[in-house]
Amino acid sequence: MNNTFEQIIPWNGASDTGRDVRLKWQRNFEKIRDNFNEVNLQFQDVDELIGRVADALEEYAENADLKYLRKDIEDTAQKLIHFLKGIDVEGESATDRLLVRANAFFRDTLSSEEFISGFLSGKGWALFWKEFLNAAGVAEKKAAMELDEITVRGAMRVYELIISQLLGENGTHLVTDMMRVSRIDVANKKIYLDTEKGVLYNPFREGDVLMVQRFNGMPSSDNGYTVVKQYELTVSAAGVGSMGEDREDWITYDTLVGNTDDVTARDVLTRVDSLTNPDRKGVIKETSVEPGSPYLDVLYGMKTDPENSMKLRLGRLTGIITYLWGQLQGYGLYGNNVYLTGSFRLTNGEDVRTRFEVLEGKLQSAIQGVTSTLTDEDNFLTNAVFKDDMKYWERESDISLFSINDVPLDFISGFYSYKDTVADAASYDGRFMLRLKRNSVLQRNEFIKKPQEGSVLYLSIKYHCEDAGQLTVGFINTELYLSKPIPVAEGYQMIETSASWDGTGDFTLGFTGDIYIEQLTLTNHPLEDYEKKVYSLFEQTDEHILALVGSVETLGGRVTTNEAYLEITAQAISAVVSRVTTTETAINGIQSTINSAGWITTADGNTLWAKIETVNALGNRVTSAESSLTVNANAISAVATRTTTAEGKITNIQSTINSAGWITTADGNKLWATLSTVNALGNRVTSAESSLTVNANAISAVATRMSTAEGKITGIQSTINSAGWITTADGNTLWAKKSLENGSEIVSYINQDANTVTIKASKIDLEGGVVIKGTIRNPFVRNDSAIYLGGSGGGLNLKKWDNVVAVQGGSWNTPIDLPWTLEHSGRRICIVNYKWRSEISTGAMTIYAPSGKYFYEDGVSKSSLSFSREVVELLGYGDDSSFFGWIVVNRINMMPNNKYGSEQKYLAQGSVVVSKSGSNIVTSLKYKTFDGSTMSVNRTGVGTYVVSHSFNTTDYTVMLTGVFSAVDGTDKEVWAMLYSVSTYSFVVLTQDDPSQNDGSFNFQVISTTDWKSA
Repeated sequence: MNNTFEQIIPWNGASDTGRDVRLKWQRNFEKIRDNFNEVNLQFQDVDELIGRVADALEEYAENADLKYLRKDIEDTAQKLIHFLKGIDVEGESATDRLLVRANAFFRDTLSSEEFISGFLSGKGWALFWKEFLNAAGVAEKKAAMELDEITVRGAMRVYELIISQLLGENGTHLVTDMMRVSRIDVANKKIYLDTEKGVLYNPFREGDVLMVQRFNGMPSSDNGYTVVKQYELTVSAAGVGSMGEDREDWITYDTLVGNTDDVTARDVLTRVDSLTNPDRKGVIKETSVEPGSPYLDVLYGMKTDPENSMKLRLGRLTGIITYLWGQLQGYGLYGNNVYLTGSFRLTNGEDVRTRFEVLEGKLQSAIQGVTSTLTDEDNFLTNAVFKDDMKYWERESDISLFSINDVPLDFISGFYSYKDTVADAASYDGRFMLRLKRNSVLQRNEFIKKPQEGSVLYLSIKYHCEDAGQLTVGFINTELYLSKPIPVAEGYQMIETSASWDGTGDFTLGFTGDIYIEQLTLTNHPLEDYEKKVYSLFEQTDEHILALVGSVETLGGRVTTNEAYLEITAQAISAVVSRVTTTETAINGIQSTINSAGWITTADGNTLWAKIETVNALGNRVTSAESSLTVNANAISAVATRTTTAEGKITNIQSTINSAGWITTADGNKLWATLSTVNALGNRVTSAESSLTVNANAISAVATRMSTAEGKITGIQSTINSAGWITTADGNTLWAKKSLENGSEIVSYINQDANTVTIKASKIDLEGGVVIKGTIRNPFVRNDSAIYLGGSGGGLNLKKWDNVVAVQGGSWNTPIDLPWTLEHSGRRICIVNYKWRSEISTGAMTIYAPSGKYFYEDGVSKSSLSFSREVVELLGYGDDSSFFGWIVVNRINMMPNNKYGSEQKYLAQGSVVVSKSGSNIVTSLKYKTFDGSTMSVNRTGVGTYVVSHSFNTTDYTVMLTGVFSAVDGTDKEVWAMLYSVSTYSFVVLTQDDPSQNDGSFNFQVISTTDWKSA
């Protein structure tokens, strides 16, 4: 073992050559082999040595994966982990128990999961900060704690002790029933009430829950050294005494929680709940002196449902802590349900006016609002809403690092630093905004859209200021630049300025305080031009129901009004939709387009109509189109017309007349439509006509179009298109035909009778949900030169064939031509390589994917797919623009030459790990069951383990493998043996020599339910 190894010096600039290095490595490895030989580890050559080392490293890696935690995946530790330097957790941390050996520090509130402040309505506990302004006008924090009871075993030092008692007066006021105690008859469980010389009357009723809590005086032997006395009782009966000023009213009680000795004269009994009357369970509490005040609470069921008794709080909400929102802030309303009317203004400055009124015979609700139609394309600045973070913006950073002896202070998760200034996209009020804190941002001129020469730009900023400062914004040394002081203010404010800009310079935005920019716009229109006014109305009276929705959009010289309404009366149902667009052109002309459509249903019939009118103020074009459909008991008729008249440059008139209609009578139905276009120059005539006829024998429809054009060489060219359908008692036929100039025809049809439906077309698209009751099949076809899965070429189009048989071997070997285009995304294809008629496959089929496309199987992407006598199911995969390839959904052996067997049916599999902790043997179980049921392990003796399960069967066997382990201090091989199986457990014995010894093992529980007996 005293071999001296040769030093290897690289040949890049040194004396050793490449050959010298190789020989030195060889001699050093031979010396390593000799060292191993000295300890009886024999190696024949260096290759065997390297192989042994590789095996040892692989085994070490496998053991390390079981012993050490991973940082790149979610992992579980089997043992307790000790962090010597600390732990830094971002986000929530959940633990069953928390033991702090030394100090515990909390930067903010420490409370129960839900906390509500105040006496009576209070719930939970909290230790929190309260902020107030001291005499110097500086914000100062004080720590406050609120809970139900506190016990002090030793001394308690209180600089100010405020004791409140349950009374309906002073700083805390209760709206409920109260009355003072006169005396108590303990034997008869009867309490007499003080009527204040006959003025007051007993307000209590059977089932009322009464409560007393008041100051009991300084602690002494007379009051049992109790500073505050408290008792509760339930009223079983109540009555009024004899009349007169000495009258004593009374109540009796069944149960009294507390000490009857505490019941004394002048105690104030207060009703806080009722066990029997739902109208007497409520209490209203108002306070201006308790922690978190002022507020008003509505309580209901304070004793019968104490966890949910507070139904509403109005006023200051800082005394409420919830799991969802944390500690509430400011003043407002917190309740189970809120119903509000009137005007509402959101924190972002948007105003929504809502009106809801109920009058006699009328219910009406109306909503009006103003939104903005401004888009990124309208803004001359790029990324002005900061949706791409700070892209296209330049900023400054000022970060101070804390250091000790000029070494930055490292807190493991990062250096301890303080950012003096901020210029970044930050989350505020539930949205991302630009935050500037004593900083500025700049956008280079190259990223700013340039205006037309002489145009005026409008700069608008919507902001919320946290800390006052000076705002500077715009292009320095130009008219479009603003410098203005901004004070602190609630909500959002708006600044707008306008000036011309010559398109030079960079845009800057800076602030010396702390500000959040919600909107930053630079446009060629004022901000109000992008406003969109929306409104809706719902009205119900005893005569009709009306629903109306509309909007008005204004941009420059264009105003668009949209409105739709639905009205229901006892006589009719009608709906109308209209849109009016008015544009003022540069030459003071007004052009309007009016679109409207609607329908009316009455007891006599239905009418549907639509209309569009376009009028040019210069008078050179008028277009009018109108259509209607009328249905009544006698006939059904429809008419559509359009007339377009235009005055051409050479004073010729070109007219197009469109008309269509249909009539249904008792004898039959007829639908018709015509289109005639005549060009005044006489070089083109287009005629189109369609008709539908229905009588007792058949229903038929035909549509034709003929276009005739006179060419430059006085030739006539015609194209004829026709389509139609016929319905008789035997079935239906729909057809379409197009005659081309070369004499060929394209025909598609649908033929239906009582037994079958035949559809012939080059492409069939079904949109929406398709429900098929019965069977749907696509028969197998054999792959040959006429079959193309992609649907291009060949006599047969394999868009129709999704099931293909590919037979490989012999003299016939044709590869499958898979499609790789987007239209096949979501398509399923099944390919079988086995048998067609009497020919049986003897070879493997290989399909190659084109460049950039793949087969996806077993978690990897493959450039080719090979399969023998197998069934392969493929699913086309792509998004809305690209086709990625085919997913191998399934692969099943058909009739292979070799026996591949079937899948094993595992009930469970896992590992039992045995280790030693001190003098104790510890067992643990890691497992997976097929149905998610639980398993456990119990060591009943040396080398004896009972593994429990819930399969409720003995039809299974267990495969066992021992795990190399060191329970008794030395690593040894372990043999595991199945001793017995039962309905809910099996027993395993382990040994590493002729006697039983503890050791770890792996197991697989295999179902034997379908095994055969011989």
